[in-house]
Amino acid sequence: MRFLAIVLIAAMLLATLASASVIPTKLTEQKCGNGLREGYELCEKGTAFDICPAIGKLLKIAMVCHEDTCACLPNTKDCGNQIREGTEMCDPGKKEAPIDFCPNISTAIGFPLKCDTTTCDCVPEGKTIIISYCGDKKVEGDEDCESDDDCPKGRSCMNCTCLREEQDLNLTPVQHNVTTDAIPIPTVEQITSKAGKTTIAQFVIEDYVGEVIPEELDYFDDEAINIHVSLKDGTNTTVSLITTEMVVQEIHHYALNDTSINIRISEDTVVGIKAADNRTQTIVHLLADGTITYKPTGFFRRIWFWLFTPF
Repeated sequence: MRFLAIVLIAAMLLATLASASVIPTKLTEQKCGNGLREGYELCEKGTAFDICPAIGKLLKIAMVCHEDTCACLPNTKDCGNQIREGTEMCDPGKKEAPIDFCPNISTAIGFPLKCDTTTCDCVPEGKTIIISYCGDKKVEGDEDCESDDDCPKGRSCMNCTCLREEQDLNLTPVQHNVTTDAIPIPTVEQITSKAGKTTIAQFVIEDYVGEVIPEELDYFDDEAINIHVSLKDGTNTTVSLITTEMVVQEIHHYALNDTSINIRISEDTVVGIKAADNRTQTIVHLLADGTITYKPTGFFRRIWFWLFTPF
């Protein structure tokens, strides 16, 4: 009986250790899973080194980090149709502009990227970059050495480059990366600075990607919505958004062809909402009194809204 108990306890301990592992079994060249965003990784899940939300605001779609690849998800794409959509970072063509955000993301992470036209992802331009940190006692990347022992006879290690003491005195060693805990994290403003922002009635629409829909407006969840805004100058503009799981997933500055709801609002009303102390309650009241009008598309959608919305 005692032997059986010992076996069971050992099995439980092994199972606990296996489930506690947080390091993926297969790491990328950039050491995905080590808690640091390196090379052309876009994120390290669960750490401050995650710029997927910021890149999501650039692409106008909510994005999260994939812990096994250190890339950004979801992978909703229609690559090759010359329209950048979903999580595509590029889709070269003439139907839409801008269609290639790889230069912006290159600026954000400090490595040259180009568009892969088969996947619509940004990939390293030229030779694959392997990050190296001079001083970490590991010879990697374009380093020659970490100490004099790593160099051939007659050469010494200077800034991780092997140099002859006599003949190479006038040569400048390669400037390798220096190990530091202060790894810069690009901000949303830095990533989106070259892409521009869309401002309508004092609202920057990119800022609302990833916002949670308040419970009072949960009937606008899982929808494709066109918002038509009457501007003060007599013109009209349209903003579209897609909501899923109580989160604003995508926002665009054009009308969707396949939409479930059309909302109409004036620029003055939008400005009033922005200035309100409680924006959610203000929107609820404006929907109730007809200042903001909405019309579901399709017979069954109209019936559903008639039965389940308070307006």
